[in-house]
Amino acid sequence: MVPSAAHARGRLCELSPQSLANVAWALAATDVWTAPKARGFIVAAAVHAAQADFRNFEPQTIANLCWAPRRLGCTGGVVESRWFVRVAARVVLERVEKFAWQDKSSVIIALAGMPHSAQETVLALAGCLLSALLY
Repeated sequence: MVPSAAHARGRLCELSPQSLANVAWALAATDVWTAPKARGFIVAAAVHAAQADFRNFEPQTIANLCWAPRRLGCTGGVVESRWFVRVAARVVLERVEKFAWQDKSSVIIALAGMPHSAQETVLALAGCLLSALLY
């Protein structure tokens, strides 16, 4: 018996942050991501991660969780998308010194490319990172 997407989403709390990011990244990086169930899992994983203690996730984990939904071309509804962008950007800004430049740029590219992105938040994040680089 193949578990349902709802069953898989219900077990998200059993996965570590890195495991969530790895599964979301793997599904998004392959042709599997076009399947509605895989897309639903990736969106659910990103939202679950953001609702969890996102601040304690490793920088690359956050970057991967931002990239996977962006690769899908959707993150759910407008409200969820904007909320996710704001949470991810706020976490990056709060912990900017812990992020490698590759992770910083990955997050900006991923968040900026999301439909319904909170552009003002992404631009503020990009501006802060650019200032850090120049000064």
